[in-house]
Amino acid sequence: MLSLQILNKLSLKKKYKMNLIKNVMYAGIGLAEETKGKLSGQFSDWVEKGKQVDQDNHNLVKNYLQSFEDLKLKTEDRYNQTVTELETFIHTLKTENGEKETNKEPEVTVESN
Repeated sequence: MLSLQILNKLSLKKKYKMNLIKNVMYAGIGLAEETKGKLSGQFSDWVEKGKQVDQDNHNLVKNYLQSFEDLKLKTEDRYNQTVTELETFIHTLKTENGEKETNKEPEVTVESN
């Protein structure tokens, strides 16, 4: 009889914990859905306000993106220049040491998309 009571109590605790977990999960889903609904309208408003501020302040976003693209191109050019200089230096060292070129490695360059 005592073991049956213990099993019943354990079973009730297990059911209670499972219900608690389910309720917390449902609450999380409900909160996410409510937040999504509220923020989707606000997000559009924020985008429009951001565009207006950007226009008023001389296209900050456009200028930032352009400067980022310029930096990318300069970095690619500098990388390619450095690779070429390194290849020339290696060739010079080989020539000074009397080594003959057997297989020239293909050139490595970075191309922008």
